[in-house]
Amino acid sequence: MKEHQRLHITDTRPGDWKYVAEGGATMVFSYTGPPGIFNRMVLRLRKSTVPDLPQRSLDDVEELDDFIISFQERIVARVISEEHLPRLKTVLLDTNWLQSLSNLRNMDRPPARRHKDGLDLTKRKGILATDLVGNVDLAIEIKPKWAFLPCPAHLSSATITIKRTTCRFCMHNYFRSTKNVAPISAYCPLDLYSGEEDRITRAIHDLWDAWIKSDGSLNNLRIFVHGSLLKPSDVRLSVLSFYCTKDVIFQADSSRILADVLHVSESYASSSHLRDAFTSTVLRILLDSDILRVLSRLQRTLDPLDIEGLSKLWFRSKADLSLPSSVLAPALGFDTDDPSLTEWEDFIDIYTSVFKTWNHSLPNVANLKSYLMAYMLSATFKDCSIVLRPDKSGTTSASVTVIDMDPKSMIRLEKWEKLDKNITDFYTHAAEAKVCHDRFLAS
Repeated sequence: MKEHQRLHITDTRPGDWKYVAEGGATMVFSYTGPPGIFNRMVLRLRKSTVPDLPQRSLDDVEELDDFIISFQERIVARVISEEHLPRLKTVLLDTNWLQSLSNLRNMDRPPARRHKDGLDLTKRKGILATDLVGNVDLAIEIKPKWAFLPCPAHLSSATITIKRTTCRFCMHNYFRSTKNVAPISAYCPLDLYSGEEDRITRAIHDLWDAWIKSDGSLNNLRIFVHGSLLKPSDVRLSVLSFYCTKDVIFQADSSRILADVLHVSESYASSSHLRDAFTSTVLRILLDSDILRVLSRLQRTLDPLDIEGLSKLWFRSKADLSLPSSVLAPALGFDTDDPSLTEWEDFIDIYTSVFKTWNHSLPNVANLKSYLMAYMLSATFKDCSIVLRPDKSGTTSASVTVIDMDPKSMIRLEKWEKLDKNITDFYTHAAEAKVCHDRFLAS
């Protein structure tokens, strides 16, 4: 984008942006100001730990968001249809403007978040994206997570039984719940990805129940009503309009708010009726869309080795270097630079052509870099979210958009390997292993 075409955040006021939601790395704001080029856009800004904000290289900061946008346009769009992708643009930031936004909107954030981190005021660029939750009555964000059980070829004798029985998400969820990091959830991604109506229904029920139980704190399900994040405990001012009379403002709890957007009669707005109406809405959209099939295929075909097989291939490559016995081989991914966009494009060429013909049961060390990149791209699709926007008129198809598809870094491979071992080792001591059914499991 040429310099004169760039968007500057100072063309808006901090007060024009409403806090929407946030994750571990970014915070999202929706534009509510005067009509213009920022209409129907959200601003995604990166966060830093407080009170000690780490100083970053200006060059790194300058290039990061440009890379993310190019990654979607040149890599992700090769394997996911553009109809399922948000529109992304770069916007130039200003430190004083960011500070004003932080001062203005910080109290809108969850208290636990406010004490943990804040906006990164050193950023020079942010990302503008299609506003998927504003301008509609209802938007539903689901983070599906891992879609498959791993193939057995590279699993150890200690992990093969448990990894072929219980999916990674369910093991991790158990691990986190016993550490009091998150409440237990019955949701299993393999149900959602199954393509079977009864199993998808069960998955949506479980997501809803976890949303209620956690008061919306788990990130696998988020519900937005009229552009704002809704939690089960919410009580808001609402407006009831009467023909030829003035509007009446009243307090409405989350059940009444949801009953309105789901078109459930107030007399039937019990928790079970709301859950059924919500499930019916989500189920219809998912059955009409191919997006879960696409994500499932991408995840499993990009991760044919599991982290265990990837680690074995890595250390085989280091053994081939004949390192002295006194020198320890570097940890998984440690001495490998993150791929450039050109390298990612070369990999996508390989993935869409010959990758599926390789013998993944006996991976070639010469293909190590491709396997590392494949695993990283699989991790992107394991961690993405989908946003569903029902069509309330029923005359057109609902929209389904995939978001949060940032590229992962090689430096995370070592952490993922350790986490995988910790989760699996811990789960072997569970009183009873949960049985997760992978419909597409290869024998």
